[in-house]
Amino acid sequence: MARGRFHSLRACSTIDRAVIRFDQSEAVIVRLPTPPDADVLSRLVGTYETPLGRKIGVKLSRAGDISLFHPGEPADVLKPFKGLQFRSSDFPDITFEFVLEEEGRARALRHWNAHVELEWPRIDDSIPADALEDEGLLKS
Repeated sequence: MARGRFHSLRACSTIDRAVIRFDQSEAVIVRLPTPPDADVLSRLVGTYETPLGRKIGVKLSRAGDISLFHPGEPADVLKPFKGLQFRSSDFPDITFEFVLEEEGRARALRHWNAHVELEWPRIDDSIPADALEDEGLLKS
């Protein structure tokens, strides 16, 4: 007789992993999200501004990872979740979603968890995402 249980349940009731036991063995089913392609990811890179006026840099690594750079903090590598939604690697209950314009360029970054939902607009691209810390962003 097979018995199943949810091994890892994340915020928003999404299942990352399920374990099914069959008599003396078990099968593990792991959810593997499909990340957006490199062309889409490159359109997300830029500088965004929080409601408090902090500038947040979004960069794409050579490995194809999207990272957030907050002033005075280490980079937060975002893990693909679904579509243009990503989860914080440091705080998995925090979700980020890029909002695209019709042309495909990111116009904002939505940020939410169980308590708050915010939208950070993308600001003038003349401020590079790798600007020095004294300009409000961390240099990678």
